[in-house]
Amino acid sequence: MRSLLWKLVLAALAFALVATPVLHSSEAWAASPALDAAQQMYDGAQFNEAILKLREALTAGEVTGADAIAARGLLARCLVKAGNRLEAKQAFKFVLRQQPGWRLDANTAGPDEQEVFQLAQRELTAEQIEAGSRIPASLSFSMGSGSGDNKDMAEIAVAGGGANKYDVKPQIAGAVRFPVTQRFSLELELQRLRATNQDSNAPPNETRYEVTAYPLSLSLIHSTYTNRLVHVNLFAGGGLLSSAISAIEFGDFSGTPLTVSGQKNGSYFHAGLETELVMHRRLALTGRVMGRAATADKVLDEFDFLAYGQASLKNRKVDFSGFAATIGLRAYIGY
Repeated sequence: MRSLLWKLVLAALAFALVATPVLHSSEAWAASPALDAAQQMYDGAQFNEAILKLREALTAGEVTGADAIAARGLLARCLVKAGNRLEAKQAFKFVLRQQPGWRLDANTAGPDEQEVFQLAQRELTAEQIEAGSRIPASLSFSMGSGSGDNKDMAEIAVAGGGANKYDVKPQIAGAVRFPVTQRFSLELELQRLRATNQDSNAPPNETRYEVTAYPLSLSLIHSTYTNRLVHVNLFAGGGLLSSAISAIEFGDFSGTPLTVSGQKNGSYFHAGLETELVMHRRLALTGRVMGRAATADKVLDEFDFLAYGQASLKNRKVDFSGFAATIGLRAYIGY
């Protein structure tokens, strides 16, 4: 099970990396005569001449495709060298809008060029976040409810006159999310799931039952629709159903109070839809619905006796599989 979990986590990371635009250096282009000539002028510190050459080539359509991106990147670099930093910054922004993954080659670009490029990056990112076309890093807290009847575990309670399913309690969660591309983000989330049961006896003979679990998951988030007021995301991921605990408190077990508690780790997977209502540029109200598979097997197998002489504790599982819905708050921190 652990090997399968790691494969899924690695697959999610690989998908995020594949989705990330390939980083292109300003030096990586298919050579064209106009571009070669402009590069030679740059290398010879003829920056104004290179600017004229590049503008003429771009206007006349002599460079297209990847060459056009490279030409505009070289134009921005020449503008920096010529002292026109404001126009250079705008030129860098134009390149980044066309190819978000484009980067300067630190081995060939001087500190002055890198400074202007980084300023263009920051300003463009802020503009995209303000316009709602890019989602920044964030922290979130949520609570809600979901499946958790734990009917397999409840068979122990039924033998003592209890309900045939557990009473599911509110779940809580905290998460941190960070972007990997303009549309994709990764989220690390920790949740707490809990459900309880009890038999029909009156105290002190009453027996109480509780199951808890702490899913720790890594999810891939896709920004499906976004504007300044509303974000709609699809998400899927998986991880560890950590510390899945089943506790049974026998009020009077052969004249002596007894608590039986077993703990195992299991697997956790989920997928669903999330909506965010932006109340402030740094704060949003969130809501999501999901389907999940959350189980841990043989939680009480270390105990070799029958509850109430009928229900075996062997092969019992903690199970919160099914559906869930949550609401919460998200604080954007990636500005």
